[in-house]
Amino acid sequence: MKIPLFRKGFEEDGIYWVDLPQEITYLSHSKNKIEIHTEDDVYYMLTTLEDWKKVLKPYGFEKLDVGNIVNMNKVVSFDEKAQKVYFEEAPTKQSKFADVARVHISKLNHVKRLKK
Repeated sequence: MKIPLFRKGFEEDGIYWVDLPQEITYLSHSKNKIEIHTEDDVYYMLTTLEDWKKVLKPYGFEKLDVGNIVNMNKVVSFDEKAQKVYFEEAPTKQSKFADVARVHISKLNHVKRLKK
């Protein structure tokens, strides 16, 4: 299984995919970060939503609010009044949802609007 990591000292260069556990020699921690050591290099775990957005954007994930990144391929409906996306056509009070900031509503043009 490959996991996405940043290479130590080269975080701005992007994501590296490392085979787990074949390539890993050991793990340690430094300054609140997990370090993954291979024979040739040191990598960091992705820890923020921004990190994950970089990895998942090619697979259809978008930031819809400050606290989420949503798989747009799974979004089925949008409640404009509540500013929430749902992952089913007829959501209930128990349905999973993600909040949507006004600035990101334009990303939902393909999504069915709920009538309430």
